[in-house]
Amino acid sequence: AGQTCTAPDYLIVKRSAVDPLIDALKNAMHEFFGDHPKNCPDYARIINESHFERVQAYLEDGDVVIGGDTDKEDLYIEPTVMRHVQPEDQIMQDEIFGPILPIIEVDSVDEALSFINHREKPLAMYVFSERHSVVERFLKESTAGGVTINDVLFHLSVHDLPFGGVGQS
Repeated sequence: AGQTCTAPDYLIVKRSAVDPLIDALKNAMHEFFGDHPKNCPDYARIINESHFERVQAYLEDGDVVIGGDTDKEDLYIEPTVMRHVQPEDQIMQDEIFGPILPIIEVDSVDEALSFINHREKPLAMYVFSERHSVVERFLKESTAGGVTINDVLFHLSVHDLPFGGVGQS
């Protein structure tokens, strides 16, 4: 349920790819958790009530396009994807540590890099692109504690790699 320090806190997506991505995320969530994630025995709950309330409050920061159901008694927050989240919204100020994934829509690689570079350095960055030149730009023009290309969390599975952040991370 996103309660790790290396879980993605947001996606930066080219505007023209957002709708197809949302469709793909809906399909993946259905494949992983079925029609009712709350009933899936493999889907985690939020660790405690105070974290539940903190994460649930983020649902007010944008438009929920997938998920959004909550149950305080069960500490359940459905896997959720959001659009139209603003950089100044609270969800974009904190690490989420929950199953909410905001989408930041951009028109260019330059805009994506600017967004990343005007924030605290991330502990982990995951770059997805089929274009080597785009990957190289992210590697050369931004900084993160760890970077994985076309995958997530993979860098944590290699025990011989160092783990740690840069800057605040």
